[in-house]
Amino acid sequence: MGNTIVGYLNSAFSFGMLAASLLMGFFSKNNNLKTKLLVPLLLLGFEFGILGLGLLAPFTVKGVGVIGSLVMFCIGVTITILNITCNVRLQTTVPTKLLGRASSLLMVANTAVNPLGVLFFTFIFQNSGNGGFVFIINGTVMLFYTMIMTPLVMRGIKNEEKYAEK
Repeated sequence: MGNTIVGYLNSAFSFGMLAASLLMGFFSKNNNLKTKLLVPLLLLGFEFGILGLGLLAPFTVKGVGVIGSLVMFCIGVTITILNITCNVRLQTTVPTKLLGRASSLLMVANTAVNPLGVLFFTFIFQNSGNGGFVFIINGTVMLFYTMIMTPLVMRGIKNEEKYAEK
């Protein structure tokens, strides 16, 4: 599809992140952690699947650029909402003297997994016939994994809220 389409997709993702960052300042008063975590996680599974369907559909290059940009904008919004929610929760619940250590540990864990994902998905994309299927499968797996883990996440949030009240 060329570098131009990739540029459009990356730009739409960045605009989605910017829009979500601005909107979270207005709507962050709602402290419903369960909704702010689980809804975006479920949406990400759908969004990756839709991105894959958009790549498989018989669109022109411009059509893929438009559909893909809309989906990437939504993915940017969703990921930013998750990121802001997790970071705000971390900063409000971890004691100040431990906050630097907890933030550093979270950053190291996220950064350390990145090369493994790059290697894995590079291999998958190079050996698959069409990248759209990879996105569809990835979105489906993420959606089912989120649905399976939802009871554990709900229980963890409930326990954490009880602990935070003490």
